[in-house]
Amino acid sequence: MAHDVHTGHLLFEVEHSVVRSSSAMAPPSIYQVCAEAAVASIWEVMEAIECDAFSVLVNRRLVSKATKGKNWTSVFPHQERAASPDEELDAGNPQDVQICARARKTAASRYPRESAFEVTVYDTERANHRVLFSKYKTHSFPRQKEDLLAPLLPLLIIFAGYSNDEPLLQRLSHFALDHDFALDLVPKDLAPHAGATALLTDLHEALLELQRSLESGDPQMMHSALENMPSELRTKECIVLESKYAELEEVEQRIERAIERIESGFVTSGLDILQKELKVAEQMGCNGEVVERGKGLLISYTEEDECDVQELPQPSQVVHRRSSTRGRLSIRASTVGSNRRGSQQTAESLLIEARAKILSETYAKLFEATKSWPFKLQVSEPRSDGATSMKDIEDFLSKVQECLVKRQEQQKKQK
Repeated sequence: MAHDVHTGHLLFEVEHSVVRSSSAMAPPSIYQVCAEAAVASIWEVMEAIECDAFSVLVNRRLVSKATKGKNWTSVFPHQERAASPDEELDAGNPQDVQICARARKTAASRYPRESAFEVTVYDTERANHRVLFSKYKTHSFPRQKEDLLAPLLPLLIIFAGYSNDEPLLQRLSHFALDHDFALDLVPKDLAPHAGATALLTDLHEALLELQRSLESGDPQMMHSALENMPSELRTKECIVLESKYAELEEVEQRIERAIERIESGFVTSGLDILQKELKVAEQMGCNGEVVERGKGLLISYTEEDECDVQELPQPSQVVHRRSSTRGRLSIRASTVGSNRRGSQQTAESLLIEARAKILSETYAKLFEATKSWPFKLQVSEPRSDGATSMKDIEDFLSKVQECLVKRQEQQKKQK
């Protein structure tokens, strides 16, 4: 389905305090230098993503796209730079200064505000805005362009989503990857906008899937969520998920190696390793198909040994089954002297008797069934000594098969 692209317009506003100097030869104030670096940083990212739907204001004056500030660079000055004698001292936010009640008078608003350095971006189509940097909050100037780009890129992602511009989203993703940026974007940021366009819906669902996969503890779900991120976007949650996935995948691989060892015949050592790795998986919150397969294999061997222990006669029990796998394996794999061998012989004789009884009952039921069949079958009656063998039953079934074949041939001839 084709997506309609409707690009809006972004307005960047840089407000900085103006420092009056008595000398025309005085260097520009730190406020002015930081404002020029902020504009250069904005222009750098917007040109990189090939988006020209923006304007920049510095103290309410439009910056010409033709000159782009001429020699302005995106390098911010060092914070240790000493203020010139004519620069005003930074007193913080003047609105925070408390004055007595008698001095409280209606004051005219002043722009730019004293000691202000603030960068704000507005989405003029949707009336959305975000403050990218405020000196009133940080009590310092930006140190690098990343201080502005970190909050700007998530807003540009939403802007591309509203514009339904998938190529712009891809260019943003590549820009972030090239500059090793992890986007600070979570589902709650997109929740108010989800459903506005198909692209925003996809983005919101992908971010939710990241959260669900992290909570599930299933490495396969995590891998799928990372692979399904639109346009290869990489958020901070992706970094957390990648790290968690690597840890849990290693646990899964150790469980699989233990399963392979058991299936290769090394049952005792394989079960020891499997039990240990399953405990590690539980501690780390690892779930999924591999863990379930390991648990199922462990349970199957545990149930088998429970049956073995229950069949042993009570007087000859010399080893008590513990709840752990190691206790269970001591019954399976170790010898405990002549009493243990005697118990095994007794158990074997019980199994032989049970098998003979089952075979005799099966033969007797088959013989009784022949009495109601429409054809006669020449077979021997059940043995009274209970010594029916598997060969007797096989001979019985072979004669039944012969009779059925002859009957089908006779029916064909009659037709």
